[in-house]
Amino acid sequence: MSPVPNSPSESDTALANHLKSYANYNLWANQQFAEWLSPISEDLARKEMVSSFPTIRATLFHLLNAEHGWFSWVKTGEWQSLDDSWKELSTPELWEKLCKKSQEITAYVENWTDSEWQVVHKRSNGLEMTRAEVFHTVFNHASYHRGQCITMGRQLGLTDPPRTDYVYYLSLK
Repeated sequence: MSPVPNSPSESDTALANHLKSYANYNLWANQQFAEWLSPISEDLARKEMVSSFPTIRATLFHLLNAEHGWFSWVKTGEWQSLDDSWKELSTPELWEKLCKKSQEITAYVENWTDSEWQVVHKRSNGLEMTRAEVFHTVFNHASYHRGQCITMGRQLGLTDPPRTDYVYYLSLK
């Protein structure tokens, strides 16, 4: 007996469910960081130190711009960077915008099947990536920079950073 057309197979469901779980995880992890870092002063958010980006705020802006850019590329085929008006927002407002962008991504992919995750997008440099590869890049990238925010926060004297490993997220479900 062959599968019903447009009905997900077991592998469809496994891949799609995993990537949707990872989208939800990314949103949850960003919310944990927003809760931890939004209360710090603008002076601390802008205090320079050695890292990929010189401040927590710059790292946050980079995270937001990356999620915005990759998401716009999947939706429209064009990378859209944030304009400079975003730099005028307070750091808590930027955390809120990042969480809203993560929530928008999560809602956008919520009903995708495996085949929709496998749609290929071609970058201007010729690189072809499936949607699964694009969003895996987005989520992995965010984890990397959230880790840097923990290190910077500790250098600023902040304590009790959130535990945001994926396995910890899974244990809360």
